[in-house]
Amino acid sequence: MKWFARRAPAPGVSCGQEQRAWPRLPCEGTGVCEPAGSADAAPCPARVKDFSRGGIGLLVGRRFAPGALLRVELDAGAGGTTTVWARVVYVRPDPGGGWRVGCAHVRALTAKEVLAFLGAREKGAAARLVMAVET
Repeated sequence: MKWFARRAPAPGVSCGQEQRAWPRLPCEGTGVCEPAGSADAAPCPARVKDFSRGGIGLLVGRRFAPGALLRVELDAGAGGTTTVWARVVYVRPDPGGGWRVGCAHVRALTAKEVLAFLGAREKGAAARLVMAVET
């Protein structure tokens, strides 16, 4: 499963340069995540730090191994939830405590799915996302 492995930068791209296909938008959301296929693991509370069609950045209280498949249930406002499946790409300690987990969605989300999550939180971010997706 090499699709989630860190790749060398494309020719002419420096290591620090952004290479994501879709822009990540900072946001503040909540949810829970749990490893797929682990019936005995308790769901772990998560704070969403950024979100895009291609991935999600989470702050969680436990470490997940790179490559782990997670089911992430996000609070979507008005009492609803949205579930996404994501594979852990990187894990690092967060200076404020916990773990910063960067994930790639198993399948790219549609703009409508992203807006359903972001729209209830940050209308400005949702509008920027629509412009980025449609251009």
